[in-house]
Amino acid sequence: MSLTDGIIVEITQGVWSSTLNLELVPVPRETALKKDGEYVISCVHIIGAWEGSVILECLTTLAQRCAAAMFGTEIGETTDAEIQDAFGELANMVGGNIKSILPGPSQLSLPMVARGREFKFAISSSKDIHNCAFMCGELPLRVRILKKESK
Repeated sequence: MSLTDGIIVEITQGVWSSTLNLELVPVPRETALKKDGEYVISCVHIIGAWEGSVILECLTTLAQRCAAAMFGTEIGETTDAEIQDAFGELANMVGGNIKSILPGPSQLSLPMVARGREFKFAISSSKDIHNCAFMCGELPLRVRILKKESK
């Protein structure tokens, strides 16, 4: 099975639904994530027969909603550590599902999470091969797949 936008959408919607009981609606790429305000990025790397990265990006408000759903708390009561743990775990789950359909053997890195305003996140020697956008209620989410370029 090859990786397609449709598979990425299905995996991401499944993780959000089963883990958070939240609905994700696919939207055109141009609709998603405007970088005004604070946002959260989580990333896992796939290393092995296929090498690349799975990146999730959203406004901090959505990451707070995800943490509250994951830990059973109110949105205003989530801690920074819970937001980081939840969004890292979501990248881990989406990345693990994606890794399972790619050529193997391969391994998944531990998730990395960054949070802030006006910063750029880049992975050297990699190119964007998939870029899927969603809305969770009124909040955007972007899922990007980067493939490591051969030398």
